[in-house]
Amino acid sequence: MKILHISDLHIGKKISGYSLLEDQKYFLDNTIKFMKDKGISHLIVSGDIYDVSLPSGEAISIFNDFLNQLSNEGIKAFIISGNHDSKDRVGYGSKLIAKSNIYINSDIKEAIKPICVDGINYYLIPYASASEINTVFNQSFKTYDEAFAYVISLMNIDKSKINIAVSHQLVLGKNQILLGGSEEPIIGTIQNISADVFKDFTYTALGHIHRPQNISDRIRYSGSPLPYHIDETKYKKNYIILDITKDTLSISLEEIVPKRRTVELKGSFDDIINNHKDEGNSYVYATITEGSRVDNAMAILKNTYPYAISIRYLMNEVEGIDITKKISDIENKNPFDLFSEFYFKQTGNELNSYQIDIVNQLLKEEE
Repeated sequence: MKILHISDLHIGKKISGYSLLEDQKYFLDNTIKFMKDKGISHLIVSGDIYDVSLPSGEAISIFNDFLNQLSNEGIKAFIISGNHDSKDRVGYGSKLIAKSNIYINSDIKEAIKPICVDGINYYLIPYASASEINTVFNQSFKTYDEAFAYVISLMNIDKSKINIAVSHQLVLGKNQILLGGSEEPIIGTIQNISADVFKDFTYTALGHIHRPQNISDRIRYSGSPLPYHIDETKYKKNYIILDITKDTLSISLEEIVPKRRTVELKGSFDDIINNHKDEGNSYVYATITEGSRVDNAMAILKNTYPYAISIRYLMNEVEGIDITKKISDIENKNPFDLFSEFYFKQTGNELNSYQIDIVNQLLKEEE
């Protein structure tokens, strides 16, 4: 049986004002094609379907279209809610949808019951806090590890079967977790759980961490399908493909091809502007490592790279500026003007009326 493992779709996410809906729809459409081409009949989505708990109508429509395509192609899907998702919204209509072999769970109470499909027991374990587990199961565990282990103990796992856990948690193994950069993990607190709680599962499909990695041979984070942070430009995004039987598990990776690349360009400002024209359709993080700062840098950058996300300066030497004059200039301007100039230099845009109201409100609170 071939199974595809993905997670952390974050449908509706925006980066520096750019909506990624078009990129996310492209990924989802290509995922259907990829599964058909590879003969993969089961799909796991390990949480964080949406980027926010109240997603836009367009974000919901894109995911609904994806589910409809899965059903039309006869692909069976196993989906959970993550910490970014609204349990009620993701779980709405799940019993009806299950008739189309699309299984969605956002209720920790239902996680203890396996969904048995094609000889595989799927345990769909949505994100839930320790306090929620205590409330639902009338317990008083002090640590998340204890609370989560209790939920697993209620499953009565039949080890003679193929058992797959689908979970959206921060799971700690022997190796240090490698963060993608855009997650919101709670490290070093009671919200972490040990990989040992999954020891009886044939495979554990994790979501929550955006950098793909294996916690053990049978426990993996798929990572997010698209880069959502500058640090995520440094490694590939992959599909995880499982080929599983009762006695064997093989895992292979296939690189995800996005609609637009996301890249970090380093060098002087002139070098970035002139020597990377092939990235004209890419999302660009510009890192200036030499030369001086450039006025209206973002506006100039966007002339060459319309999807430029940010500029940061990592200079090895201090720029030769007249400090006395700079201080005098600052002292003669009010805080609002200083912020407006800073915003324009970084983005190439003037503050709009909504932003002006926010800045004025914040400045008033500091008076």
